[in-house]
Amino acid sequence: MAKKKATEKVKAFQFVFEPQGLQRLLDMGPKKVLFTVSIESVETKEGKMVGALRIDASAIKPKSKKLGDGDVPGCPIPPCTTQD
Repeated sequence: MAKKKATEKVKAFQFVFEPQGLQRLLDMGPKKVLFTVSIESVETKEGKMVGALRIDASAIKPKSKKLGDGDVPGCPIPPCTTQD
């Protein structure tokens, strides 16, 4: 029986987060951090409505198991880059 080739890893989406925002979440003392990806309607410069991905990080507090205050938005690549 022939060995199957491993599939190549394909990057689907990348998002950039500011370290200060993530540190603020970690300073809340969460047990876990939840990353939520959603699709929202946005208007392009040309006036067309398109779907855009959005990602937010939220702290899940250890005792309450509820989302913490101060969600941290991520920025998709593009338009953001890791060079900023």
